[in-house]
Amino acid sequence: MRNLNRNLQLGLFITLSLIGNLFTGKAQTCPTPAITACTPTYVCVGDSLVLHAPGGYGHVTTVAGKPYGNIDGPLLSAQFYVPWSITSDMAGNLFVSDYVNYCIRKISASGIVSTYAGSQFSYYEHGYKDGPAAKARFNTVTAMVTDNSGNLFIAENGTDAIRKITPDGMVSTFAGSGINPGYVDDTGSAARFNMIQGMTFDAAGNLYVSDNGNFCIRKITPQGRVSTVAGMPGQPGFADGPAAQAKFQSPAGLTFDLAGNLIVCDAADYRIRKISPAGMVSTLAGNGTLGFTNGPANVATFVYPATITKDAIGNLFIGSTSHPAVRKISPDGIVSNFAGQDYTGNTNGPGNVATFEAVAGISIDAAGNMFVCDAGNNLIRKITPDGMVSTFAGSPFDNHQNGPAADAAFSRMLDIATDAAGNVFVSETDDWLGNLIRKISPAGIVSTLAGGNEVRTADSLGIKAGFYVPAGLAVSSTGNIFVSDKESGTIRKVTPAGMVSTFAGTAGQTGHEDGPGPAAKFNAPGKMAFDPAGNLYVADNNGTCIRKINPSGLVSTFAGSINYGREDGIGAAASFTDIGSIAFNPTDGFFYLNDNFYIRRLSLSGEVSTLASATYSGNYNSPCLAFLDWLSTIAFDRSGNLYFTVNTGPLSSGWNIRSGTSIRRITKEGGMSILAGDPEMSGFADGDYTTANLYFPYGMAFDNADNLYVADTYTRRVRKISIVNTDGYIWSNGAQTQKITAKQDGVLSVKVRYGACTTESSNIIELTTVPVPQTPVITYYNDTLDAGPDGLLFQWFFNGTPLTDLSRYRIGQPDGEYTVAAINENAIACTSAVSLPFVLNGLPAGISKTALHTLPNPTGGSFRIAGLKKSAEFSIFNSLGQPVFNGTADNDTQLNISNLPAGIYRLFAEGKQTSLVKTE
Repeated sequence: MRNLNRNLQLGLFITLSLIGNLFTGKAQTCPTPAITACTPTYVCVGDSLVLHAPGGYGHVTTVAGKPYGNIDGPLLSAQFYVPWSITSDMAGNLFVSDYVNYCIRKISASGIVSTYAGSQFSYYEHGYKDGPAAKARFNTVTAMVTDNSGNLFIAENGTDAIRKITPDGMVSTFAGSGINPGYVDDTGSAARFNMIQGMTFDAAGNLYVSDNGNFCIRKITPQGRVSTVAGMPGQPGFADGPAAQAKFQSPAGLTFDLAGNLIVCDAADYRIRKISPAGMVSTLAGNGTLGFTNGPANVATFVYPATITKDAIGNLFIGSTSHPAVRKISPDGIVSNFAGQDYTGNTNGPGNVATFEAVAGISIDAAGNMFVCDAGNNLIRKITPDGMVSTFAGSPFDNHQNGPAADAAFSRMLDIATDAAGNVFVSETDDWLGNLIRKISPAGIVSTLAGGNEVRTADSLGIKAGFYVPAGLAVSSTGNIFVSDKESGTIRKVTPAGMVSTFAGTAGQTGHEDGPGPAAKFNAPGKMAFDPAGNLYVADNNGTCIRKINPSGLVSTFAGSINYGREDGIGAAASFTDIGSIAFNPTDGFFYLNDNFYIRRLSLSGEVSTLASATYSGNYNSPCLAFLDWLSTIAFDRSGNLYFTVNTGPLSSGWNIRSGTSIRRITKEGGMSILAGDPEMSGFADGDYTTANLYFPYGMAFDNADNLYVADTYTRRVRKISIVNTDGYIWSNGAQTQKITAKQDGVLSVKVRYGACTTESSNIIELTTVPVPQTPVITYYNDTLDAGPDGLLFQWFFNGTPLTDLSRYRIGQPDGEYTVAAINENAIACTSAVSLPFVLNGLPAGISKTALHTLPNPTGGSFRIAGLKKSAEFSIFNSLGQPVFNGTADNDTQLNISNLPAGIYRLFAEGKQTSLVKTE
């Protein structure tokens, strides 16, 4: 029988607990990474303690891009994006509904533009949320008006509610549900509206609204009671007469004239209507014909009149987003052109020379100056009482601007990639502005590599090519850029010179068919990645499957199918729900996918597994991966560390509202940290972890120096994260290594060093050491060996392979080498070197066993046999079946086998048998 080495090490049973918050310091010179609570930050190996530090922090800089259409500041430096409605308060401040930015802008009497309500980045965060103005969210604001107390009332398409903003910046819902359109006369949130297009107050403080989708005019009392004052709900048309019998086609802008009549722009009827205080509806101007004719009110024509206001002497002024002029109706009913022409432009000067693009909203201040929302030019224009037009606020912008990185501008970025030469490529989409592949050179010059053709499926060179929605980018080893053109159902190829061709699929022929190049069909292809052999893997069918394209263009379905699910398996047996991105890990040879709230792994043989429940073990299995937040993209550096973006604050009430964006890192050893961004707040700020902010990165890519480039979509910028790695440790016991020996009870702390700086706050660990005996205590009962002492957990191994039962070994298993070792209480695989000093050989399974006991068992040599008759003969056999001891014994006979080697023997007596364990 073989004996094992008896030179056993002394193991430590180490209990780790964290006291207080880890890394809570805010050192200015050394930013402190945040450690996620569920990360196994410390592990024990034998009698050693190993710190799994977060591995570094990120320093964020802006590589290229700037905001467009939403810049606060002085009048002519500010920018708007389709300013739609405008009103003023009694202090002379102007309020502008910034239509595409989904926010309310304020122009102070001193000439400063600021974001009054909604996010600075509301253009990607429209929705419905009350509360403090900065945290409130809006949809497209179509009408605004202020009351005498300085409250601002707004109406929105999409939420069909009237919102109120108090002077101290609190947003609440005044009337309507904010969710469901409809028609209900009631109070407050019980009322329903459908596409409010105009609002105005009467002298008594009642709010009148044009309910465009219900074809009527509604009234809201100061207490929030809603009633219908004119029109027939649900019955569009044209009819003058008593208010209850009148019909409107498309009621929009509202105002009161000096006589107390309510004036209504009936846009699709091409008329200006009047509702008298007595409730009679009549036509004030327009003959119902679409046109641009001046003259007496009954012969004049209008083009979709939509916004209206009055001056101090009773003139009415009308504008339309469908016509670039401001029309005037004098008190005596004569219609004329006040400013603008029958053609578009952006010319200042006298009213008969000036041009506009689209007149969306108009307002007149106490001095008689008119302020116009020129929606098409993204400007606020000013018209003096004598008709002189100038630009009051706003500046032109080009949201696809090329040139030096600091001056460049991007629209909605979808993905980002890098090549071996250090170029950065960005795909972007904009329904109005085109779909492009942009390039940022190592020298920081931004150019359009390809795209811009109105024919969105055009294959050609550079800007003559067209893309539909370039959702994913991947760069091959030869430098070609591959683009998943989502809406056209194709995979496009762009050479470094900008020549675009269709690599797989045929434009407009979507579906799910495998085959060579043009014969294949895709359905909404998304993110992509290459394997080392040059095969391209595409997340297809809105993220339900992975398609594989070999270098010659042959397309096959690699994993998943057209059906939604989250089943693990091989090939078609697996299923996915919504693959957001795909990345290849160069160190373990697997693809990793973010499938909605999960990270999943895909082998090159097509096997899919979900990494969300197992304890972290160095292969990206971590309890932290079971996220309740939205993962948008993942990436790997060259060392195999995993990076992923987390957008916290789930969708709220069906609207696109989120609260925080962070990029997190999981090292190969298991340390998890927030690399950059704030889980509680999204936005834009460069700097280290403690100060940087991001806003919904849609793509990430590493360069050859392991700098991480991020397409920070909501800030419209390309960001770069330089990673400052951990390079030292300072323990309170004087050690300066990652691994230390911990044999004493007590409290240890450790600081992490990053280059020349050190974290100010310590990680505090409370250690309780429990010595493991030189030889574990083995208790034998009914052919089962239990390892001890109590207070430790043990793991049995068979021929070096762990057994499933952690604490015991049942005799009668196959012959082989059985050992046992103490393990950490929390089962983080920190195994001591302690094991039994002998080899266990199993008993033949075919021999029946009955109760026969030796006491004690195990034994050092001396024992007695229980359960025998008087003077019973017995025999002891070794594992080879050879007799090694014979004799007779009674129940209380003491026997001694100290001359036998350690091991397990079989004892036979009176047809019974039992195992006899000798430990030394």
